[in-house]
Amino acid sequence: MTQMDYIRASVSESVHVIHDLGEHSKQVAEIASVIGGIAQQTNLLSLNASIEAARAGEHGKGFAVVASEVKKLAEQSRLSSEQIAHLLEDIVSKVNHAVLVMEKGASDVEQGSDSLKKAGSAFYDIYAAVQQVTGQVQEVSAATEEISAGTEQMLASEEMLAHLSKDISNNSNGVVAVSQDQLAAMKEVFGSADGLSKLAEELREEVSHFKL
Repeated sequence: MTQMDYIRASVSESVHVIHDLGEHSKQVAEIASVIGGIAQQTNLLSLNASIEAARAGEHGKGFAVVASEVKKLAEQSRLSSEQIAHLLEDIVSKVNHAVLVMEKGASDVEQGSDSLKKAGSAFYDIYAAVQQVTGQVQEVSAATEEISAGTEQMLASEEMLAHLSKDISNNSNGVVAVSQDQLAAMKEVFGSADGLSKLAEELREEVSHFKL
């Protein structure tokens, strides 16, 4: 049972108590009205007793005094019953107002409870959405890590290709240097061959002078 349920139950119980208080006040007002009626009747009886005592003359003097006191008490009872009636009327009016206020409070509490339930449901939906987004973010993070790993592999491959290209370039430079050396050597050989050819031609000419 939530705190809002306790509040709703307390407000509902307070409304019932105030309703009962209003009913009891009405009953007291009815009793006060009866007392007022009795006071009026007692006042009339005391008036009649005073008249009869006056007729009795000397023998009715004592009875006349009692009738006078009864009349005073009846008048006090009537005034008291009227005061009680006015007070109860005010009490009943305030009780009715309190009932309206409490009923409105109960309605407001009920609406507040419904609003809280709806808010709780909305927060649950938000939590579920956040959980879903969190899962998607984790998936994106995992995919990003895979992409990063692939990128690192690509960078490593590019670095290897760069080293390989550098080695090939270095080797090419070496081959070019060797080729240049071989070309120079061949030029020297060709130069020597030309010299030998000229020398052979000169020898043939010299030998031809010695023929018979």
